[in-house]
Amino acid sequence: MAVRFPAQLASFAVLGANTGVGKTAISAGLAAAAARAQAGWLYLKPVQTGFPRDSDARCVARAGQCKEVEHGPHAAELWKAHLHRSGQCPQQTEVGGKSWNETWSREEMGAPNRPPRRCGVLYAWEMPASPDLACQKEGRNVSDNRLVSRIARELRNFASSFSEESIKKAMAVVEGAGGPASPGPSGTLQCDLFRPFRLPVVLVGDPRLGGISSTISAYETLLLRGYDVDAIVMMGGELGNERAIQKHVDAKTKVWRIAQSLQGQEPGPNVTEMDEQMTHWIEATAGTFDKLRLGLMGRAADRFADLDSMAKRARNVFWWPFTQHKSVGLGTTVIDGRCGEQLMLYKDVTSSGMGRTEFQSAFDGVASWWTQGVSAAQSTTLVRNIAQAAGRYGHVIFPEAVHAPALELSERLLGGVGRNWATRVFFSDDGSTAVEVGLKMALRKYAVDANLLDRDGEAKPLNLHVIGLQNSYHGDTLGAMQCSPPSVFNGKMQTPWYQAQGFFFGAPTCSHLQRAVESDVE
Repeated sequence: MAVRFPAQLASFAVLGANTGVGKTAISAGLAAAAARAQAGWLYLKPVQTGFPRDSDARCVARAGQCKEVEHGPHAAELWKAHLHRSGQCPQQTEVGGKSWNETWSREEMGAPNRPPRRCGVLYAWEMPASPDLACQKEGRNVSDNRLVSRIARELRNFASSFSEESIKKAMAVVEGAGGPASPGPSGTLQCDLFRPFRLPVVLVGDPRLGGISSTISAYETLLLRGYDVDAIVMMGGELGNERAIQKHVDAKTKVWRIAQSLQGQEPGPNVTEMDEQMTHWIEATAGTFDKLRLGLMGRAADRFADLDSMAKRARNVFWWPFTQHKSVGLGTTVIDGRCGEQLMLYKDVTSSGMGRTEFQSAFDGVASWWTQGVSAAQSTTLVRNIAQAAGRYGHVIFPEAVHAPALELSERLLGGVGRNWATRVFFSDDGSTAVEVGLKMALRKYAVDANLLDRDGEAKPLNLHVIGLQNSYHGDTLGAMQCSPPSVFNGKMQTPWYQAQGFFFGAPTCSHLQRAVESDVE
């Protein structure tokens, strides 16, 4: 699915290694830290179950001094039903009852002189269960594309409220439901559902017994999907899980511990019951969350600086294939990632009015030169199998050896595309060398069949040619070049040793014009 969202807005996904580990408390602590720093912040809860009794957004709003929790269509429907049952009117409630605004002014997000603060729930169900189960029971289905598009729109709208300078202090948090492998409304795992954004992750670890395993499992699940895990945060716990986890994750991923836990961090509709506990917890953890926020913002700034400089640095060190380097100019494409058949590009969009840079998805129409064409779901399967094979074998020698993946693939090829004509499989490393391997086999086979070998098995002097097509191209190695007609790819400036070893004919054509069929075969 195609998405675009602001790049310079420091946006993070908050995901948990398990349920009940304190994702919302961590989001609330970050919102409070942003408020203390007089920085704008956005909190999005794309999917909420158990609503309105459980409202993660309500907790974050209280912590970050945001006056209102805004509701998407689903949440607004449930909230209004709650107000009706309780005999309240929307104007009488502290959190308000408006539907999610498509556009808004700075004043709607707080005092005119205060940076924007926004807190909202997009889609909600009353049943306190997994989103896919709640969706099945209550209806109001939400497609993956609709959910992703809505998140992207809210990120763009929020970023548009800032100047190029003030946005550098702002933060956006998108909080998931459950763990990375918990299903979303459609049943798609959340690590796959949010993958088009590839937001840096704040992983909330599990401090309980067994939490080391669940946290590392969640961490590795995210890495296999291509995410960067900027921080792992543990709330409470006296088992020292954070020390054990730090030994098994990348050194760039710092494991944090919030010593004070917040029990029952999901207040009900009567938010006043949480005031005293929330206030105490926010004050007690302020120093740690201020450092955590600064650490995350530093990682984001480093990331953007790296992306900003990549095009220039690449032009200084790369020698690209099939490229006239004098004409490259500033048109270097910066690719931040890939999701299925979509490339995620980092682009300067100064003229768009949406900010200076954006992440924009773009369909890979040439399949990255005919080597990639799998869907997002197939990509997950492919990566999992590659990782399993790498973990099992690493790199092993192949001549006169056998291992299961090569044997299974060979047998499938011979029983499929090679059925009735191929009897063996030869593995090569790329298309051009594969052409040369095929040529060597064909020339050797011809020499054997024509009895052109001497007593030592060497062929007598031969002058063999191939039959090919005009304008053909088979690869960039010298032998493959010899099997193509003269072209810009094998001219004197490209391949001084080139000598065509073939007879090349125009491709046969057939046309149908005014009921007449014409063919042209040279």
